Amino acid sequence: MGKYLSIILALTLFACQKPSNKKQDIVENTATETVKTAIVGKEISTASGLKYIDEMIGTGSVPKTGEKVK
Repeated sequence: MGKYLSIILALTLFACQKPSNKKQDIVENTATETVKTAIVGKEISTASGLKYIDEMIGTGSVPKTGEKVK
């Protein structure tokens, strides 16, 4: 009985918490910097610190905001 009472008490206290007032930041026009010339084999570093190397540059279309890529 005590085990069930403590579980019910914990659930009740958890349910009585204030909802979070954090708002998600809406980022408009999140266009990132693009490399103006295709650089194959050279390490590229983004503003966030991500580093990557393009091994092959594709010739397909560029995805637009909101599109899903494979």
